Amino acid sequence: MSATVSCQACQLAGIALQLQRKAVRNLNLRVLPPDGQVRLSVPLRLPLAVAEAFVARKRDWILHQQQRLRQQSQPPADLGDPALLWHWGIAHQLQRSASSALPLGLPHACPPQSAEHSALPQLRLPTTWDLAQLQRWQAEQVRQALQPLLQPWQQRLQVQLRQFSIRTMRSRWGSCTPARASIRLNSALAGYPPVCLEYVLVHELTHLLEPSHNARFCALLDQFLPDWRSCRALLRQPRPLPRLTPPA
Repeated sequence: MSATVSCQACQLAGIALQLQRKAVRNLNLRVLPPDGQVRLSVPLRLPLAVAEAFVARKRDWILHQQQRLRQQSQPPADLGDPALLWHWGIAHQLQRSASSALPLGLPHACPPQSAEHSALPQLRLPTTWDLAQLQRWQAEQVRQALQPLLQPWQQRLQVQLRQFSIRTMRSRWGSCTPARASIRLNSALAGYPPVCLEYVLVHELTHLLEPSHNARFCALLDQFLPDWRSCRALLRQPRPLPRLTPPA
């Protein structure tokens, strides 16, 4: 990894950020969970004015990302019935419906029923669904989201999976069996921001290089995914599934 030469808090183009001068070739801008902190890596000899112009061009994107992350990291007040369903880090108000099963993708959206709850997006859930059906749907969401991540991360870590599966787990976000080159991920990851799914995937793939949670394992995670601790903090926030009651 390249060594950080200096790090300072500053403001460029009206954006508060952490500026790091490093032995890198290009500007690298990141907006970090959970609260949208901005981090800018700058080549050692690049003039500050060039970095500020770069931030100015990215200003709208930065503000959008900060708003999205802050919405994800701040659970709304308890709205009672109907229950809430967290989907990829966003809380949705559930409405039960006699319609057919949800498609594989985003659930059916429906308009707000009152001004009081209009701030939350709403999802229509079939009245016939129980908790097991909802968990199967979440598992499929995770499976689909993993498809564009699996091959690039295996190539970057220079590992090869033989098998992966999605399961409902009570106490783990993922697990790995290095001898079988096999990993398992929790279907409940569908309730968290997509960056958390990527973190758990990289965490389990790293176990193919280092089976234990020792200093070498943490160093590898720092190399592959420097912001993994922010993702771990997000996963410590509860995202309970709604209480599904059978139709009357």
